[in-house]
Amino acid sequence: MTRAQQTHRSTGTAEPGGTETEPLNQSRGFGRRVREFRKDQGRTQTELAGTLGKSCSWLSQVERGIQPVRRTDLLQQIADELGISLQRLVSGHPAPPSTRP
Repeated sequence: MTRAQQTHRSTGTAEPGGTETEPLNQSRGFGRRVREFRKDQGRTQTELAGTLGKSCSWLSQVERGIQPVRRTDLLQQIADELGISLQRLVSGHPAPPSTRP
């Protein structure tokens, strides 16, 4: 894979030919993390989906890796609702500590 193809794959943008590639957050791992964080909080799909303004079916598809989440604002809303950083939601790793005073 060329560097340009890797960049397109990681950002979820269209390839030069116009086809969309899979966004970085859309592996099955992303959906598993959403499900695990939701369950750790004792929340149902219906409850979380409702706070996001989405259907239970949509959230189920996200958790199974079928429905991609491409909008950054929606990714941030999911992270906020789950009480975790966006970086942790997308990568599975906690954000590094802030160096600000």
